[in-house]
Amino acid sequence: MSALLNAQAKKILLMMGIFLLVANIAGFFISLKNPDVYTEEKGRFKNDVLLSDKRFFSIVDQDLANRKIYASKLNEAVNLAIVHYWGDSGTHKYNFRIPFYENFILFGLGYLIPDWFGKWEFFDYKKAVERSAGLCSQHAIIISQILKEKNIPAKMVGLKGHVVVTAQVDEKKAEWWILDGDYGVVIEHNINEIEKQPEIVRPFYQRKGYDSPTIQVLVDIYGKEGNSVSKLSRHYPERYYFETLSYILKWIIPFGLMVPYVRRGENRARAPYQGEEY
Repeated sequence: MSALLNAQAKKILLMMGIFLLVANIAGFFISLKNPDVYTEEKGRFKNDVLLSDKRFFSIVDQDLANRKIYASKLNEAVNLAIVHYWGDSGTHKYNFRIPFYENFILFGLGYLIPDWFGKWEFFDYKKAVERSAGLCSQHAIIISQILKEKNIPAKMVGLKGHVVVTAQVDEKKAEWWILDGDYGVVIEHNINEIEKQPEIVRPFYQRKGYDSPTIQVLVDIYGKEGNSVSKLSRHYPERYYFETLSYILKWIIPFGLMVPYVRRGENRARAPYQGEEY
């Protein structure tokens, strides 16, 4: 009886493993992007997403000869590729909660621990761009990860209510600029200069056409004490490493569930024939 139950349990595990494996494979063919993102009107800015994925990645792959030009183009591209939207209505519509077919681990945790996983910001910038929606921190994560991939030093800057990136745009002069992908603004000063004199950011936002009340809020944010500057892995340490781990485990777990049944079949094949003696 126990042997029969054990065999049934292994079959159940096999079916679970196959189901998860099929879901993982299906994820390769189902996009995270909802086309409605191109016409979303609930975001902070109107007509926020104007850039296709193909155009975005063509900009990412451009020449790195001039860091200042590259950083400026990248910042603008991120601004035009990601809608600033994180409303509850987008949890399912725009896949803020990671779908089962994308990562069943993050999907399950989205329901079990909604405060942490209910809405997930991607650290894989390609997936973030594919989804095309997020907060200022998602814009900053994308910029930071791409610059890291291009061997351009960059760090996250956590302000009081906003997140931007500081990047080294001139290695010889050790010159750093602030990249605000959410607003599409490049500030040609480092964070230390800005904190001492926050008014210097005003003209950069004015050139992009933002109104005075919005700019004043940003000036005040840059001038507050306690702004943090750190690498992405240190800015979001738990989430940064957990996402990587979950995408490894989502393949290991299905095969792990299938192993007992496969080994059972191998053991039966190796077992000596217990025939009747004559």
